[in-house]
Amino acid sequence: MSLLFIKESWVYMHMEMQCHTDGCGYWRTADDHSMSPNTPFLRMFKVNGRYCCEGCLRDTYRDIQEELEDVVPPMHQ
Repeated sequence: MSLLFIKESWVYMHMEMQCHTDGCGYWRTADDHSMSPNTPFLRMFKVNGRYCCEGCLRDTYRDIQEELEDVVPPMHQ
């Protein structure tokens, strides 16, 4: 059983897509996005049925890693 179902989404190629995480507000289309022109485009993902930008997904991944370090001892090689 998987707690998270994550897949890259390409819906923005056909319509505007917005990140649905708390307070992010990032949106993108095939040729535009909500950040400054010098900022690279972020990939978009569908996480448990909701759209999420690459930045928010990376932040969530980092938060999960930090929490697990407190609970699960590191694996020995």
